Amino acid sequence: VTGVQTCALPIWQAELDRSLRLAASAELASAMAHELNQPLSAIGLYTRSCEILLHARPVPELQETMAKISAEVKRAGDVVHKLREFYRSGGSRLETVSVLTLLRNAVRTEQERALRYGVELILEEDAHLPPVSVDQVQIGMVLHNLLANSIEAIRDAGSSVRKISLSAAAARDNMVAVTVTDSGPEIGRAHV
Repeated sequence: VTGVQTCALPIWQAELDRSLRLAASAELASAMAHELNQPLSAIGLYTRSCEILLHARPVPELQETMAKISAEVKRAGDVVHKLREFYRSGGSRLETVSVLTLLRNAVRTEQERALRYGVELILEEDAHLPPVSVDQVQIGMVLHNLLANSIEAIRDAGSSVRKISLSAAAARDNMVAVTVTDSGPEIGRAHV
């Protein structure tokens, strides 16, 4: 009997430790989201003020840059908001959206970085894909990270072919498969 109690205690303790770690990470994420929200709001307000001033005395290059800053601040704010929402409720908010909209948004966020490193970013569009039910912010973050990683891999490899292709195709069970293909170095099987 003593052996059973001794065996059960570490399992129970491991579950308790896991729960405490999850609670602590949720608390930390909530605090970070709260702290990040204020500076992001301030950056958004300052950017909007600059856009208003630029409307009076236009400088096209600066107007374009300010619009990009506004878009990135909004995207960061959405991520922070989604993080807080996730840790409060433990769930995601699913929306029905066009796959092409998701892919175009991902390409738009990474296009400038790709151009900066001489990488051609190609979106292979298929207008016949069904809409998907996803958390747009989470999927947007995944696509952004995949494209950013591809750009960095190509940049670091110094490859003469510098191309990334983003595509989507219908898959089994009413799913849509999104594929990112790049001309960077191959990933060895040990790293997959």
